[in-house]
Amino acid sequence: MNDRDLPLPLDDPMPTEPQVASFLREHPEFLTRHPALLAEMRVPHLAGGTVSLIERQVEVLREQQRFLDQGYRELLQIARDNEDLKGRLHRLTLRLLRVRGLKAFLTALREGLADEGRAEISGLLVFARPTTGAGEAIRSFVGEEGPERAAFVDLFSAGQPVCGMPEAAQGVALFGAEAWEVRSAALVPLGCRHWTGVLGAGSRDPDRYPAGLGVEFLAQLGEVTSAILDPYLPQARPRPRKRVVP
Repeated sequence: MNDRDLPLPLDDPMPTEPQVASFLREHPEFLTRHPALLAEMRVPHLAGGTVSLIERQVEVLREQQRFLDQGYRELLQIARDNEDLKGRLHRLTLRLLRVRGLKAFLTALREGLADEGRAEISGLLVFARPTTGAGEAIRSFVGEEGPERAAFVDLFSAGQPVCGMPEAAQGVALFGAEAWEVRSAALVPLGCRHWTGVLGAGSRDPDRYPAGLGVEFLAQLGEVTSAILDPYLPQARPRPRKRVVP
């Protein structure tokens, strides 16, 4: 097919822009057949002046490459961050598994959150009473009817950790006198079938636990903490069997 056979939109002496664009899309070989025209075409540059079509194409390709490179760097950083989180969760889990006794566990949890979770302030509330323990170890256990529970109803309903600035009542319940220092926190629901609780990791840095932060690793931490705490808490009582009268 020669140039005269190409269906140029010449019914109108001045084709519209969509007609020209459609023609070039359908006949990409047209500019190949007219290299001189390709070299002569000038495209306005965003910074002023004009550039050749080829130069503009090269510029567009470079912009696309920069965009892809940025996306790749962001994905690589996410992968590195996730690997770091996985390593810190693993070390914290091992630390918690090595201790014996409720009081030692609570101490290891607090220290582990500071070292591996980078939490400057931490808190724990368990809405049950432990079957064993004494002194400081019991302070985190406020019983099933603890008034602090009302501040975490939505957290328990969602069943997933949340990050961001905690509500005032949540901060006071978890962090006590240090609540006013907290600018961001991760709240992790705990529990098994017969008890519930909340683990809090707080920071004075508003960007440490921002809203929208991925919570997969926090959820795993909640599962580990709940599994270790469970043996120290009262188990569900078996229902009495109904007496069958012969």
